[in-house]
Amino acid sequence: MQASTSEQFVISVLLEDALTRALVKAGLTDEELDRLGFQKDLTIADRILSFQGIQESVMKAAEVVAPFTDIESDVYRNKKHSFYFA
Repeated sequence: MQASTSEQFVISVLLEDALTRALVKAGLTDEELDRLGFQKDLTIADRILSFQGIQESVMKAAEVVAPFTDIESDVYRNKKHSFYFA
């Protein structure tokens, strides 16, 4: 995995934890948090450890994904640009 992906995941975990705490402090119920997709009982460690499943999935798909990273590398090598849409 690229370092930026890992870094973004950790920052997202910290942001999600802070937002969850703020929503709990604001008085949202467990049902409201659940409906919004927040899990207040997860620790930061639990959230970071969840990355393992994501990483395992990516590693299983590495052989299929590798040709696309080669194409991307060639694009940058030829001083072209790449745009990502999520």
